[in-house]
Amino acid sequence: MGSVVDEERGAATLLTLLQLVDSAFPVGGFSHSNGLEASIQLGLVPSGKQTAPPPSPSPPPTPLHSFLLQSVSNVASLHLPFVREAYRCGHTMASLCVLEAEWKACSHNHVASRASVKQGRGLIGSVVAAFGDASCSGVSLSGLDAAVATGQLDGHFPILWGAVCRALGVPLTDTMESYLFASSRTALSAAVREGSLTGPLNAQRLQAALRDPIRQAVRMSEGIAVCQAHCVYPLVEYCQASHDSLFAKMFYS
Repeated sequence: MGSVVDEERGAATLLTLLQLVDSAFPVGGFSHSNGLEASIQLGLVPSGKQTAPPPSPSPPPTPLHSFLLQSVSNVASLHLPFVREAYRCGHTMASLCVLEAEWKACSHNHVASRASVKQGRGLIGSVVAAFGDASCSGVSLSGLDAAVATGQLDGHFPILWGAVCRALGVPLTDTMESYLFASSRTALSAAVREGSLTGPLNAQRLQAALRDPIRQAVRMSEGIAVCQAHCVYPLVEYCQASHDSLFAKMFYS
């Protein structure tokens, strides 16, 4: 049986994680669609109200649900190896700099890369303002903030998410699951605001339907090394990369 101290520490970590993934936490995700807007305009996700799949062993996915599943798979196979490695190597700034250089070499989608820097810098600025100079182990929050401010790190989101969660004492599995949750929530929030795909209640049903796929994707990503990071569904990635060419758009990416 765990001690009272362990229970209090676990409760504090949970509250920290809830604050990090709260849509009100000013990371900048509200201005992104994670490629959904381009996918709609290019026809990968047809417009029109779509309901969440009913609870059943193998429900037929709607186009929006399919997009979310593919997006989760892409983020798990491409981003999570870097999130995991940033968490594990976050004890030195030098190792984080090397890891970020590997991320930039691996990420060829200029739209996603630009959004990654924007959200990463929003993340580190917000966590320093909220939590001060926390450091459970490894590089402190103020050290990460200074590295971004001086250009030592560009501030890419997967790298900083792993390092920040380590500094705040969030367990690794929670770090990875929350990253996928935040990514899918960003796309669903964009779907609601886009107006033609879904409403807020159905979006919550879709988010709930992603619980098992997110956990499965995290387990799958554990076998992918940084040098093996890849995109499972390149068409989704292609649509996001074409975002700048859209004639009219609501979102930054």
